Amino acid sequence: MPSGKLLTRARIAGILLALILIVAAGFLATNITRRARAMRASLTTFADVADSRPGMRIEPVVRLEGSTAGNVHVAEVLQSIDGTDFRGTGTRLEFVVDRTATFAMGAASDLKPGAVAQVRGMLDAARRLHADRIVLLTRFVHVAQGGT
Repeated sequence: MPSGKLLTRARIAGILLALILIVAAGFLATNITRRARAMRASLTTFADVADSRPGMRIEPVVRLEGSTAGNVHVAEVLQSIDGTDFRGTGTRLEFVVDRTATFAMGAASDLKPGAVAQVRGMLDAARRLHADRIVLLTRFVHVAQGGT
């Protein structure tokens, strides 16, 4: 039969293990919440992009088509159907990724043709978006075929 000290130690170990699991679950929930906030629905509609002027901050969802010279990317602006489903609009947008840009749910190496991203930044006089934040959505959204 186990002694009283052994039972007390087992109870303490069980309580410590439970506390460690609770703290780990809290960190996981915080990380998921942070990522979910980064993936919120686009604040910029297709009409907003069309009406935007130099100096305005916009945050459209786009599908990358390719890159031109340097760090300039060409993308098609997408229109949200229901938050996770999008369709093409036929409108093209050039954007440059600023050196200080932050990435969520991906990295600069994920900016390849076909990738879907929410790009936040400011338009310059040439209507080129200077992106300071990019959220890669490729694995989380669906783009309807033949949407343009």
